[in-house]
Parts: sequence; structure tokens; C-alpha cells
Amino acid sequence: MDEATVEFEEAVAQALSQPIHGRDCSYLKGRIIDPGVPWDYRRRVVQLGLTPTKALLVLGTGDGEWLAQFSPLPADTVATETDPTHVQIARQQLEPFGITVY
Repeated sequence: MDEATVEFEEAVAQALSQPIHGRDCSYLKGRIIDPGVPWDYRRRVVQLGLTPTKALLVLGTGDGEWLAQFSPLPADTVATETDPTHVQIARQQLEPFGITVY
């Protein structure tokens, strides 16, 4: 195996050994390049407001942490998540707000 392959395999093994909870990616410090985006999605949602909305469907909610920041949410808010490791975390995070996660 060449050196690049070994480094890649070690990086993958390290990533797989990390607990999946929240957005703590500090173990990637110095190894990830994130140019960011020129706009702030959260600020835009706050500007537009959710209060006149009667229902909200969130696709790919992840662990639910981001969605939980918005309060109050429409009474008929539903979230989906396809990653089985995130579903249970999202349910724990969002069910107290009355949000069903599928």
C-alpha cells in the first residue's frame, strides 16, 4: 500500500470511530477546507419568519439540533432523516417540541 492510501485509510478509520452527536467536527481541525457560503440560511429563515406558516416539512434534518433552534415552529412540523444513526438522536431532540421524525 502506498503512503497516500495508508493516510486515507487511517483518516477513514478515525472518522468512523468518532461518536455521532451534534456538529462537533473538531477532530478534523486542519484537515477540512470549508469556504463557507456567501449567505446565512438561519438569518434568512428568521427574516422571513415561520409564524405565518401552518405546516413545515424538513427533509434530512440530521440530528435535529439545527431545527430545534427555531421556536416557535408551526404546529404541523414534520422532519425526515435517512441516516439511521441520526434518527434516534433527532427524535430525542425534536419530540419535546411535538415534531415527529420519520
